Amino acid sequence: MADAGTMGTRTCKKCGLTQPEDRDHFGNFKNDRNGVVKIGWKGTCRTCDAARSRKHYQDNPEMSEARAALRRERVSEAGPECSDAEKAAVKRALGGCCRYCSAPFDGNEELDHLTPVARGGTNGASNLTYACHGCNRAKGSKSLPEYIKFRVERGLWVRTDIPKGENPSPVTRPNVRD
Repeated sequence: MADAGTMGTRTCKKCGLTQPEDRDHFGNFKNDRNGVVKIGWKGTCRTCDAARSRKHYQDNPEMSEARAALRRERVSEAGPECSDAEKAAVKRALGGCCRYCSAPFDGNEELDHLTPVARGGTNGASNLTYACHGCNRAKGSKSLPEYIKFRVERGLWVRTDIPKGENPSPVTRPNVRD
């Protein structure tokens, strides 16, 4: 994958639209087959991926309800949300920059669970951080170590300091997307 300074374009195999080859327009993949690791951009754009996913959920309402029920259960298990004061302290500890890439916050920073709720993470302040939109979307349901590995494999810069008070919850569930 090209770095930000040398990005080209990619044409979506579904809609035919040519867009910048970046994570805002195309998702990426990692295949590990027979000991050969391949990392690259998906062939379909995020808009087409979202439309395909939306249609799948519309065509399978029972699956959608089962996922929603599981999400409600996991949110309940994660415990109460921390206070606004605790969230502000987490943000201050980051020095106004994304936890993962150190990009300055531009007002669109997002609260993120270091260990996702889906993987057994809690809503406690020690398991929370703030990330830029791009990093939070790329992290998805990865744990902190998994996301750092993801960034390193793609040649992306990784913030190395550990903000005060950070202590991710242990991972208690596998990542079903791996």
